[in-house]
Amino acid sequence: MARPRKVNIPLPEAVALRRQISVQEACTMVGVHEDTFRKHYSHLIKRVGPRLQRVALGDVLAIGQPKTA
Repeated sequence: MARPRKVNIPLPEAVALRRQISVQEACTMVGVHEDTFRKHYSHLIKRVGPRLQRVALGDVLAIGQPKTA
């Protein structure tokens, strides 16, 4: 029997900004090393499980974009 397909419904902006992403994804978006992110933005990292840490997408976007030369 075939599995039902998931429907991709776009989320409202307020809900999308509260979405939790991994620390590694946040580092990639900001353009810094993971150690630097943990040092300067540790207040944004939330512990979800015993070893799982996440960052809110809205907080990462508020930090800003990486500087390019």
